Amino acid sequence: MSIVSAKHSVWRLNDALALYDDGRRKARVDLHHPGAGLHDWRTSGEAGSAARLLGVDLGEVAADELSLPESYARVDDLVATYRRTASRPFRLQAYWRHVELAAGGACGDVSAFDLEVSINTDLLDTRPTVDVVSTLGPATVVRAADERMLLVRPVDADWSYVEIAHPADDCATRIDARHGTTEVRRTLFGRFLEKGVIVRARLRGALVPRTHEEAAAGTLREALLSAPLPLTT
Repeated sequence: MSIVSAKHSVWRLNDALALYDDGRRKARVDLHHPGAGLHDWRTSGEAGSAARLLGVDLGEVAADELSLPESYARVDDLVATYRRTASRPFRLQAYWRHVELAAGGACGDVSAFDLEVSINTDLLDTRPTVDVVSTLGPATVVRAADERMLLVRPVDADWSYVEIAHPADDCATRIDARHGTTEVRRTLFGRFLEKGVIVRARLRGALVPRTHEEAAAGTLREALLSAPLPLTT
């Protein structure tokens, strides 16, 4: 599996509602409620329809908190900027980025996407954290030794969800499986944030065929590790 450039836009933005279509699956992102992440999944077989993936948990975000002039869709990228508030003492920018894959092999039916979170503040003494949440139905979770890579196998599905945290980023992982729901919560950052400095963290998620899950997961991880940090603002 190799990574190639997308040839057409996978995003369509209508006010604060973004529609994602990678040619295999469709989903939505509500920029006024980013905690739901990519949700309302659709395919011809409804695979993944209950999943809420790579949501940025900011609590309930009022419409006037979203900096709409800095929210846009561009080919592979969906970008939303959230201003500093009294309860959230930092500016946050979320990039949901489609990852285009070469056809064939283990990647014949993979939908892959990255989330890059950037924060900065004008305060002198902060140690902010941001939670990224993925929620699925009943599932078995297979963890790598360091929990940077997780393989989530939903019950009664022919697909799995792979989530990978970049090893260069601060990330604590919690998994909560109860009441028929499997939640993966990643807490990013947490160190002292110097005034004016931008810090970033990256996560990769993918819906992969169950029959090729391990091969696809390994290749996705290696591609993430070898990818340069995108230059964003």
